[in-house]
Amino acid sequence: MRQWVIYLRPKSSVTTWLSSDTLFGALFWALRQIEGDNAVARWLKQCCADEPPLVLSSAFPFVEGNPPLHFFPKPLTLTITAAICAEFAGGDRGKLLKGVKLAKKANKATYLSEQLFAEALQGKLTADELLKRVAEEGCTLWGRCLCLVEEQEELSEHLWVEADIQHTAVDRLLTSAAERLLFFDTELFFGKRVGLFFFLRCPDEFPLEAILRYWRYSGIGGNRSTGKGWFDPFAWKDAQEWLKRLTPSGGNAILLLSRCLPKGGEFDSNQSRYRLVTARPKFEFAFRQPSRVYKGILRFVAEGSVLVPKEFKDAYGQLLCVGQQQDASGNTHPVYHNGFGFPLRMVMPNALA
Repeated sequence: MRQWVIYLRPKSSVTTWLSSDTLFGALFWALRQIEGDNAVARWLKQCCADEPPLVLSSAFPFVEGNPPLHFFPKPLTLTITAAICAEFAGGDRGKLLKGVKLAKKANKATYLSEQLFAEALQGKLTADELLKRVAEEGCTLWGRCLCLVEEQEELSEHLWVEADIQHTAVDRLLTSAAERLLFFDTELFFGKRVGLFFFLRCPDEFPLEAILRYWRYSGIGGNRSTGKGWFDPFAWKDAQEWLKRLTPSGGNAILLLSRCLPKGGEFDSNQSRYRLVTARPKFEFAFRQPSRVYKGILRFVAEGSVLVPKEFKDAYGQLLCVGQQQDASGNTHPVYHNGFGFPLRMVMPNALA
């Protein structure tokens, strides 16, 4: 198996972050256009096995540079609680108020810079240590990203901006704007030199390069027909040694870099620190109007969750069958949704183990 890191340079605004399930769907729709339905069926059959050959992370931000500045999901073990603030204050009311203010600031972060992330994986950066560093101005919050103060010089004014864009529904009979049917979509606009990267574990025979070149003309995610979600996959590199340097050899837990639909009994939920996200994914509309719009309501374990597994594996979770659909020829086939978890080994802090 090869482990790749793929870099995407945004060419437009996007309607949502590229989660692992969105990327998985885009990967297989591109595979269908390149190699056909038989190739899709063959790879999906392999993915339904106990050890899936294809596992993706979600996409995370990076800033182009030499070297690039990567951001990873903040582990949930770094959530600063009221008890940590009280211990930080040591009975000093003024220091307690300062600690609470700093904790609120740090808890807003969604991402950590690579150096802070590596320390968290190795158990060196804990929630109380993070509060001390923020108080001593050793690290700072830039947007939704926590980074070292010296790394801040590499950042642009805004890494990205979220904006609510107004739209008007179209009256299909009059072929004009419908009255009183306004709605808003949230879109992400990325700053200069800011892009997205994600990891992919796959065999050598998987046609990765062809798929990435196809993405340049197809886009990824929702609202592609209106010019959203266009990316340039400008680089893909072997990430085996990089991930090996990041992760400790003796970790007693895993951190998720993707959304995950766990199988029963994979994790010890009492010792784990996790967050659930609810999604209502749609069927692909680009090639044919489906008979159903939504696949249903799915609840994932989110990126950044720290889980204690019953056994250590290269992938967790499952490829979930969400129903049946008819293709243009009238043939019925199963529809799947990706719930494979991309794990990194991590040392669970002693206070939480």
